[in-house]
Amino acid sequence: MRIRSVLALTLLVTLACSEPTASPSSLVTTPAAALLPPWSYNGPKVPFPGQHSELLDVNDRGHMVGFAGDDAVLLDLHGGTYWLNKAGGTRAEARAVNASAAAAGWVYGTWQNPAIWLRPTSAPILRPEFGWVWDMNDRAEAVGSINVNGVYQAFYWEATTGTFTVLPMPRGATWTQATGINNDRVVVGLSGSGGVMWRLRSTGWVVTRLKGIDPWAVDAGYGTVGTDRNGRPAWGNPHLARIMGAGGIANGIHPGGTISGGMSAVLYGTMDAFVADRSGAITFLPAPAGAQGAQAYNSATCGLVVGSSYNPAIFANQAVYWDPGC
Repeated sequence: MRIRSVLALTLLVTLACSEPTASPSSLVTTPAAALLPPWSYNGPKVPFPGQHSELLDVNDRGHMVGFAGDDAVLLDLHGGTYWLNKAGGTRAEARAVNASAAAAGWVYGTWQNPAIWLRPTSAPILRPEFGWVWDMNDRAEAVGSINVNGVYQAFYWEATTGTFTVLPMPRGATWTQATGINNDRVVVGLSGSGGVMWRLRSTGWVVTRLKGIDPWAVDAGYGTVGTDRNGRPAWGNPHLARIMGAGGIANGIHPGGTISGGMSAVLYGTMDAFVADRSGAITFLPAPAGAQGAQAYNSATCGLVVGSSYNPAIFANQAVYWDPGC
């Protein structure tokens, strides 16, 4: 996914029961994506040593995106590093990549603009508002948050058509942030009054409050991952279904079901990167030598996992990926 945003740090957890609730998914609980034993992940790779960096997403073709220093980057496991065009800006970050290697995130010029790169070598498509893209599906439909008259609100954006919609806020919320979207246009996110889900109906977008989970990502159905209201990694279906540790966060979920995140033995402690399935089977991933903790952000079907670790020598996170032989 990572302290995923300033909004997350200020999240209010009051749950209003007057809103409708989403129906649970009937998805199977056995992941199609790889959940490999710990020895498969020996030797984490550090692609940008000595630089403040993170790898935040990966697709099944081995394309990994994130940032290194002030630059957004797409790293191809099978060859090639692409520094994404900043359109004259001074900083950029890629937070999501889809099956076609389109990337999404933000570019900072006069201010921070939501951005989509349809190809690794193309100039970004920018929105004029202050904000960011947090996730994007295989249709190049992106979600995130923008500042609307001083209030951060979630949005849905089709870069290829220009369609842009500010998503409705649940009753009583003071802000919203969309954090995940799947290929069925199911969108999840956070609000000033708890986790939410948006679904597109014939009458427009409908917002639903989620029970017990603040989601960071959504799978191919209604499966959500994030944290419970006590700061512990959690999986929902879409409401809270399982807690996976004493502290930490579940950042991402592969369409096949593999969950990625960081887990600590105590609440707000140093985290260890992990992948897990919905049944609770967990594989902890080794951190680079000298690192103080790590967390995983997402995974590919072959078992490739991306994330970051804290490097005390540079007082910052450093990008990491774990490759079992993809």
